[in-house]
Amino acid sequence: MIGNLYLLQRALRHSLDPTIQTDFAAYLSTYLLHFNHHAKQQNFKLRHQHKKEDSAVRRFFPHATLSFYHTLHIDHLRLSTRSYSNKKAADDSNILFLLSGNKYFGRIRSIFTVDGGQPVLLVAYLLNASPLVCLLDGSAKFEYSGIQTALKPNWSSVLINVKDFIEKTVLFESPSCQCCFFRFPNLIHSS
Repeated sequence: MIGNLYLLQRALRHSLDPTIQTDFAAYLSTYLLHFNHHAKQQNFKLRHQHKKEDSAVRRFFPHATLSFYHTLHIDHLRLSTRSYSNKKAADDSNILFLLSGNKYFGRIRSIFTVDGGQPVLLVAYLLNASPLVCLLDGSAKFEYSGIQTALKPNWSSVLINVKDFIEKTVLFESPSCQCCFFRFPNLIHSS
């Protein structure tokens, strides 16, 4: 597994090289590594519009014209709502995002626009998540924030702009409702 992570890090480093063919660099960084180093040039495409409103979103914007969507493409990355991903083979609703300068793991509850503006996300995130801690010996421990767990999840919701999206993640939920979010290591946050 460590060898594969090093290979992915070298691939990303290679994709950032200005002499590499740009189509291949974009493929490496977005499709394989879920990392977008062209964040300032993001193109948004909203897909799969639906009529069912999210009542939580309506409370935030009682008099606005709201349009709801199941999927959002940011350049080559596809994000979707958790309800749309529920019965699919791949779940594109799990993300890492910024909130007040801190990174949080969450699930996209709604993708929508307000009065035809830029896309906005309503994200459910864990209030009680804690990083993975491994005891190394009697006195030392290793803490890794790229994996966060909650034994009894306490969820809250927040509105975020698409620019606050960092990357896609993986969520594992056990039958006993324990949650574990996992961030794929890449050159940017694990070097």
